[in-house]
Amino acid sequence: MSINFAILPDVEPDENAIKIKDVRSYIIKSEENKKLQDDSAYYHKQVEGHWIDGTDQWPIANPMSLYQKYKSRRNSWG
Repeated sequence: MSINFAILPDVEPDENAIKIKDVRSYIIKSEENKKLQDDSAYYHKQVEGHWIDGTDQWPIANPMSLYQKYKSRRNSWG
C-alpha cells in the first residue's frame, strides 16, 4: 500500500471524450426516518464555518484533497 500526498494538477478534459449530460439522485425518506436522522454529517446543510465542511484555518480531508483548487473545503467541488 502506498499513500500519495502530492498535489495533482487540474485535469484537462479530452475534447473527444464522452460527456455526462445530467446526473440525478433521489433520496426517499419516510416521516419516521426523518425524525430519527439528524443532518450533522451532511455538509450542504451546515452553516458557514462548520467543522464538517472545513475552513480556511482548519481544512478537512475530502475526496478531492489532491487537487489544489478543491482542497480547502468540501463544498468547493459539489
